[in-house]
Amino acid sequence: MHGYDITRKGDVEKAMAGAERVFERTFTTPRTHGGYIEPRATLVWIDDAGALHVLSTNKSPFALRDQLAFMTELPKDKVVIHPSFIGGEFGAKALTIEEFPLYFLAKATGKPVKNVRSHADDVRSTHVRHAATIRVRIGAKNDGTLEALDVRVVFDGGAYAAGKPVPWLMPGRCPKLPYRIEHAQVERMTSYTNTIPGGFVRAPGDIQNDIRLRIDARHRRRGAAPRSTRAAHAQRRGRRRHRSRRQSVLRPRARAMLEAVRKEIGYGKPLPARDAASASR
Repeated sequence: MHGYDITRKGDVEKAMAGAERVFERTFTTPRTHGGYIEPRATLVWIDDAGALHVLSTNKSPFALRDQLAFMTELPKDKVVIHPSFIGGEFGAKALTIEEFPLYFLAKATGKPVKNVRSHADDVRSTHVRHAATIRVRIGAKNDGTLEALDVRVVFDGGAYAAGKPVPWLMPGRCPKLPYRIEHAQVERMTSYTNTIPGGFVRAPGDIQNDIRLRIDARHRRRGAAPRSTRAAHAQRRGRRRHRSRRQSVLRPRARAMLEAVRKEIGYGKPLPARDAASASR
């Protein structure tokens, strides 16, 4: 394990013990590739002054420079990163891979060295959104009031931590919940495994930690509509965020958004009858 963090608000165990209903579920999410079309490509050369030049489809040029300087023992001003277009990478092109071995090849041969990956190479061996196992407990009253939330997340960090833009990257700092919950706890950890390295893919951890479906399912069993449930428990101005007791919710929009959606889609109104022509299509 190479990362651990826990954040708390209120007294979760006391709130769970006093809750009239407690719902618990463990679910998993798979690894997900960033899905960019252009594969990774790298060109490395050493100029006459001994400076290392790297042209790479790497989204983190400063992290790449620092890593190369540390690995080659060159001063940072002798490592020149030439950023290039990275395409629709959704955060996924931050892993340092060929830059290290290409430096040694360029140094040994005295010539520029280039490597271009195939798309299959990228999918098989470059970083992915972390796989995760998430246990969620929700404590509530019989009237639907949310009393407590307890989340425990184990992320598969994969291998090659030294080449990541943030070696100790541990996503999912806390679910960005639009709901008011007075007692909450999020425990998260990342395990080092000999698998494809995990890294940034847009909103790292937010997808894995989305517990909205669990809240919806619970209220469907009660017979309540998800829309009314969300509106009743939505964050309001001035409420404290779970992420930090020092931060307030400044511009909550959940209730206004739900009302706008309800109005635009005609929520609760019967659907218009379909005519014969449209029904045959």
